[in-house]
Amino acid sequence: MRFVSLFLTLLFIVGCKEEESRIQAVSNEPEFVISESKLDDIRPLIASAERGDPLAQYDLGTKYKFGSGVPKDYAEAVKWFRKAAEQGHAKAQFSLGVAYYEGQGVPKDEAAAVRSYLKAAEQGHAVSQYMIGLAYENGKFVLKDHEVAARWYRKAAAQHVAPAQYNLGAMYAEGRGVNKDFEEAYVWWDVAARGATGSKKAKEALALLTKRMTTVQITRAHARSTKLIAQEEAHWRKFEEELHER
Repeated sequence: MRFVSLFLTLLFIVGCKEEESRIQAVSNEPEFVISESKLDDIRPLIASAERGDPLAQYDLGTKYKFGSGVPKDYAEAVKWFRKAAEQGHAKAQFSLGVAYYEGQGVPKDEAAAVRSYLKAAEQGHAVSQYMIGLAYENGKFVLKDHEVAARWYRKAAAQHVAPAQYNLGAMYAEGRGVNKDFEEAYVWWDVAARGATGSKKAKEALALLTKRMTTVQITRAHARSTKLIAQEEAHWRKFEEELHER
């Protein structure tokens, strides 16, 4: 599970630093170096991309971004991410958003980044859902709305994005955008704390929270979080198995 642990640790780092560091970490996560196609030669990949195949376009953009088999070229990466994104490819939409946020291959444009993240989030892209939650929580190029932020965090948290789990727990603990609910806060903080990331920040928050809860509340919430953690572990085992099959 070493690869999965690295992947999840990067995601949690995203949730613990300033927004720019968050997005930088996510943009470099291992998911985006994995080829979506099984083409062994760059020439057939380019041919497929030029024929309009969005999977090949995303894959080619990723190769140019990281310099995998081709010279690193952010502008060329953006060119192919954009083509795939325009065809509704969610990961390409996210990658295009990262390019806009970081100013890699395009002029820095955070508003455009948020718009691109939103397109990916609406298609179920988990990290983009987390990013949109951040945007609404902080009022970044959208009107600040904690209720909407909590909805997006919940979507990402359900897809095992650890920083979204932590932030959702915080919203329940503080009653921001949701009704204050210590049991719900416990559930999400415990998943972040005992999940694959083993978040120290979530453990510390949980220790303080339990002082404000009854034994019955803790027992009930712990049973729920334990089930979610088992589901998360099964998810990442499957993810790693599929990775090794590529």
